[in-house]
Amino acid sequence: AADQGHARAQAYLGQCYRFGKGTPVDHVKAVHYFHRAVDKGHSGAQACLGDCYRSGEGTPEDHVKAVHYYRFAADQGVPEAQACLGTCYRLGEGIPEDLVKAAQYCRLAADQGHALAQACLGDCYRFGEGTPE
Repeated sequence: AADQGHARAQAYLGQCYRFGKGTPVDHVKAVHYFHRAVDKGHSGAQACLGDCYRSGEGTPEDHVKAVHYYRFAADQGVPEAQACLGTCYRLGEGIPEDLVKAAQYCRLAADQGHALAQACLGDCYRFGEGTPE
């Protein structure tokens, strides 16, 4: 199905290659299939591609590109991408540091039950980063 152009299958196959599910780990192939799914607008693949660019898995590390893909997925409501984009804003990775936006994106993900975003948002409140103390 992935070779026939089904975005969901391409994203899933990318995950299989990324994590070695039923196949040996191959980050380059994972990025290839994520790109194919992203070309069809698959929001989950956008978040995964952001992860690959952020960590340098299967592609040269590029935080600016990571933010680019996270933003697309975050705007479509993907909580993992919202959390990662919030972290990028908080740390100034690939984008200028903006603690208010960091807290906003972490809140979007936290409101969807994303545990790491909830912890991040808690830290924002604890340290007064982008939120009232």
